[in-house]
Amino acid sequence: MNFKIAYIENEIHIKYVALDKENEKLLAQYMLFNGLKLGEIHLTNTSVSIIERNSKIKSSMRVGGFVCANRKDDKNPKKKVYLEPKSERFQNTIFQNTLEKYEALFGKPYEGELKIRLIEQKPKEKVFHYNKGIFIAWFGVYEIEANSDMLEMILDTGMGSKCMQGLGFLEVVKPKVTKEEKKDEPSPQTI
Repeated sequence: MNFKIAYIENEIHIKYVALDKENEKLLAQYMLFNGLKLGEIHLTNTSVSIIERNSKIKSSMRVGGFVCANRKDDKNPKKKVYLEPKSERFQNTIFQNTLEKYEALFGKPYEGELKIRLIEQKPKEKVFHYNKGIFIAWFGVYEIEANSDMLEMILDTGMGSKCMQGLGFLEVVKPKVTKEEKKDEPSPQTI
């Protein structure tokens, strides 16, 4: 399970995905019949829309999101150090975490190819507050190559740590088109 909450123009938008698609349907039905409660706040004007992925992803995808990775501070083991996506330690942590998650969820080691490559990273980190904790993550765009089961798992469960607190939610993004590529495209014809 993974989710993302955004407050846009006086509306709360919640995106929720789960490895077990039945959980998604049950949550949507519950919210339709009972409304949504966030802590002590009961939202009465609730609408639900279910969006399914168009097709199964074959072997690679480009995704964007706030992915969190941390480790214990060498000097103070009670303190956590949040890693930047462009660091090698972040890349290794995310790679291992993804393999371990696959094995835990499917009960067998992943045997296919897995490549996770950072394409772009926002320069400024964002601080997330959850319960009484603070988490730090950077928005990044990643190119991921793997088999379809692994890619679906990543989209359904998120990537990195703190996925159950709303981080690691990834959405497929379209590659940016450069000026050179735009020049090569045929111009629209009017008839």
